[in-house]
Amino acid sequence: MKIPKKIKIGGFNWEVKEVGFIVDTKADALGRMNPTILTIEILKSLAPEQRNSVLLHEIIEAIDMQCDLDLDHKTICVLETMLYQVLKDNRLLC
Repeated sequence: MKIPKKIKIGGFNWEVKEVGFIVDTKADALGRMNPTILTIEILKSLAPEQRNSVLLHEIIEAIDMQCDLDLDHKTICVLETMLYQVLKDNRLLC
């Protein structure tokens, strides 16, 4: 999957950036979404498969926030992993 420059989530246009580092409170963060300015950041140093998976993770985070689902982080991680596996194994990624 090619990482897009923009993505629409819940009717809003989000900017997607591949960055050299993630400014976050978690030292091991691979990506970050900022709902205030509608941006998703992904570490550009990651392998392509990791970048794709991180993008899915941040999309799920944005959906969770917009829909007030209150998903815990473990659930978001499981959804990310399983959705990525389904998309990849069924050749649904471009």
